[in-house]
Amino acid sequence: MTEPVKVEDARSTPEVPWYAIEEWSLRRKLALALAIPVLLAATFGGLRVVRATGDAIEFSNLESRVSVVQPAVRLIDSASAVAVASRSTDEEAVERARQGFDSATTELRSAMRESELTDEQITSLDQALAAGQPLRDSPPTAPAATVSDQFAEAARHITVVLNDLTSETSDARLTTIRDIIAGQVALTEQRVLTIGATPESPVDPITLGNAIGEEATAIAALESSLGADDTFVSTLAGGNELRLSSAPAVAAGTSALPRAQDAVSVYTTLANRINDQVVGTMAGKASDSRGTAIRDALLTLALLAAAVVLALAVARMLLEPIKQVRLGALEVAEERLPTALRQIREGQEPTPAQPLPVHTREEVGQLARAVDVLHAEALTLATEQARLRAQVSAMFETLSRRSTSLINQQLGLIERLESDEQDPRRLESLFRLDHLAARIRRNGESLLVLAGAAPRGVAGQDLALGDVLRAAISQVQDYQRVQLTVNDLIIQASAAPNLVHLFAELIDNALAYSPPDSTVTVSSVRGVDGGTLIEIVDSGLGMEQDAMDDANLSLATGGEVTPETARRMGLYVVGQLALRHEITVRIRANQESSGTVVSVFLPATLLATGRPTGPVGPSRDRSVAPADAPVASLEEGATSPTPQVGPGRPRVTTLTAVPNLPSDDDESTRSLTALKSNATPTALPSVSSLPVRRVPDTRPPAEGDAATPGDARPTPTGLPRRQPGVSVAGSPLAGPARPSWANSPSAEPSTGPIARTPIPPRPKLDADGQPTPPAAPTTAPESAAPESTTPATTIPEATATQTPSWQPDAVEADPVTSAQVSEDFDFVASLQPAPVSDSPIFRKMQSSWLSENEEGGDLPWSSDDIDRGWEAAERAQTGTSAGTSSAGLPMRRPGSTLVPGQAGSGSSGTVVRDPEAIRARLNRHRAGVQRGRRSTTDTTESRATPSGSVLLDEETDRS
Repeated sequence: MTEPVKVEDARSTPEVPWYAIEEWSLRRKLALALAIPVLLAATFGGLRVVRATGDAIEFSNLESRVSVVQPAVRLIDSASAVAVASRSTDEEAVERARQGFDSATTELRSAMRESELTDEQITSLDQALAAGQPLRDSPPTAPAATVSDQFAEAARHITVVLNDLTSETSDARLTTIRDIIAGQVALTEQRVLTIGATPESPVDPITLGNAIGEEATAIAALESSLGADDTFVSTLAGGNELRLSSAPAVAAGTSALPRAQDAVSVYTTLANRINDQVVGTMAGKASDSRGTAIRDALLTLALLAAAVVLALAVARMLLEPIKQVRLGALEVAEERLPTALRQIREGQEPTPAQPLPVHTREEVGQLARAVDVLHAEALTLATEQARLRAQVSAMFETLSRRSTSLINQQLGLIERLESDEQDPRRLESLFRLDHLAARIRRNGESLLVLAGAAPRGVAGQDLALGDVLRAAISQVQDYQRVQLTVNDLIIQASAAPNLVHLFAELIDNALAYSPPDSTVTVSSVRGVDGGTLIEIVDSGLGMEQDAMDDANLSLATGGEVTPETARRMGLYVVGQLALRHEITVRIRANQESSGTVVSVFLPATLLATGRPTGPVGPSRDRSVAPADAPVASLEEGATSPTPQVGPGRPRVTTLTAVPNLPSDDDESTRSLTALKSNATPTALPSVSSLPVRRVPDTRPPAEGDAATPGDARPTPTGLPRRQPGVSVAGSPLAGPARPSWANSPSAEPSTGPIARTPIPPRPKLDADGQPTPPAAPTTAPESAAPESTTPATTIPEATATQTPSWQPDAVEADPVTSAQVSEDFDFVASLQPAPVSDSPIFRKMQSSWLSENEEGGDLPWSSDDIDRGWEAAERAQTGTSAGTSSAGLPMRRPGSTLVPGQAGSGSSGTVVRDPEAIRARLNRHRAGVQRGRRSTTDTTESRATPSGSVLLDEETDRS
């Protein structure tokens, strides 16, 4: 399954390998996409620039190479002059020719150094110089053929260089220079042959003719390249023809070679002119190539710069909107949407979705609009979910409160059944049912917390920490296994109900995950900052460290509603209640043994000064004793000093399993009954291991109506005797007065566990309808109270009844570990119940034994009927028994001791019901059923009214 994307993953930029192009950022990808064409353009532009630059360099090199042509031509001229001069006897002419050759040689060498000649060209020129050196040094007597060969050799090497330059430059004019040199070589040979020719020593006419023919060939090549109309070419052609015509005479030695010197000048001039043209052309091409290279380079750079600028502009236009969309989406994901969701969860109006600052219509703009739509849809969905969650929570809360109300009514009914029940087994079953209903009510209150309902109603007055913890213990199943040791601190009324719930969840969890034969210890330590630390220690299975860390995180943050919440609802409830009151709850491992330790730190803001004086929370006053505990032996009137606590010492209550079961509230926020210094409790023996209901007197004593332990002595049946004038008409049933823990005489503590106190039997009535005086109190047999090394908590009582001979087998007694009790504290009846609801049945069954008219007025019914009812009750009570059970106990026939009649106005007779009223009621019922059946095809809203009408009619008829 795909893991959910976290917000931090969207902003993180992890390191990725360079070759993972798909993981590159968009900026890098775009840079790569733009870099490829830019590089290609730069490459092609650079190649063009390089080619132009190469052409410029090449033409520059050719220019420098061609520059050696002129010195080479001068070398040919000087060599020709040396060859001609060497055949004469004029020493000065020979010397001038040699100096000219040396000068030409020096000039050629200098040109060779400055020019960019190839190695072959340099070699050819060196060979030309080397071949001209013997020609320079040749004596006048050297044969003409030798001189001609030496000159031809030098000219041949220079011709090789010219051919090489012609192939490099592809300039045909260098071929023209080659032809000029060829014609000049042929002319020099003619001159060398004819110098000194006489009739006595004539020249070979064939050799002379060959030389003149070679010159004619060269002049024909010049005419082909320069044109026949060229002046120099025509002059050369005319001179060659003249020499050809005069060749026989010249060979015979009778005539000189005509126009030979003029032809030499023409050859030299024509070679220099063509050389200048070639050098100029090469220089121009080099200059043009350099200009082209510079132009191409600048153009390429300009185009590349423009391409880069355009690419950056396009990239910016592309990346900036994407950046805005990215930042806007991250802001929506990290700030706007969580803030709006938090506002929606808090019931506030969420901030409207602001569009992203991208207003284009292209794809990025469409993406921005899509993000805006997603944001708006998320807010709409969150709002709808919040509305749906609020509706579900409201429905959930309503159903939970209705269930809690029904449970409270059930608890009230069970309480009334307990007060009228005499059978111990049935009473034990009622107690178990009562306790189970109280636990169901706590589950309903947990559902209220889960639904996010408002906190439970605050208590009327503050409550002691011990009472809070005992009220919590009374809401768990195995309350006998809890060991309590707490400081005498006062909890503020605003936090007491929720603290009861919080501790009940924690204690219930500790009991559920610990062995059934182990105890759960609850202790408290006062903190230096004014707060207090309560620790709940069990020796159960324990928790894994990861699960413990998750639980602590949930407790610290209040937790979230997840699919696990229903399975671990107690953890969520504790976290929410702790968050409401800034309570710190932590779980750690039990270092001493297996199991866990839950630390609950109550801040000083939850603690109050003084002592609790009123009810604070949802708990009925119940006293719990371990099962199978023998009755404490108490003597009426026996006194013992009241436990005192010295100054500076905290009042500590240490006892084992003395919880108080929840009360039957009409609403979800009943107050717990706090300690009252002027209360007069009476501990009654119990025949069951379940807690005994106490009905304390919740109204303040009237003036002159103070009760003493002897004022409410029980009758032989166990019920206290009522004194006339101690109750008010219409008031709730007043419980038997009980002596205060601090103000009443205390009996000697028992050496066994805490005694159980059963419900006493009804009081006996005398002939006048008044309760008979109580019988002498009896004490439990000594065998019922075995000695124990651990002192038990003292239970002050005005009287005690004999312990039954049987004990339930399902529950075992838990010994008391300590008997240190704070002053003004009665753990048997430390809590007072909420007032019993005044139902119509109760008002109907109320008699003068329960209430009196304080104003002395007449009661709304006849007192004679009431007296007759009491007399009938006395006769029914003193009647014969229906037999005894196998255990030896008297058997009672249900309903045989009911008081006949009712309290009325004196009229008697059978009630006659109006047939028309019965018929109308049945008609209404039938009409309601028909409407309900028809409403199944309507909508939910249309179904609500008829069904509600039927229920209303039924309730009206039922009332």
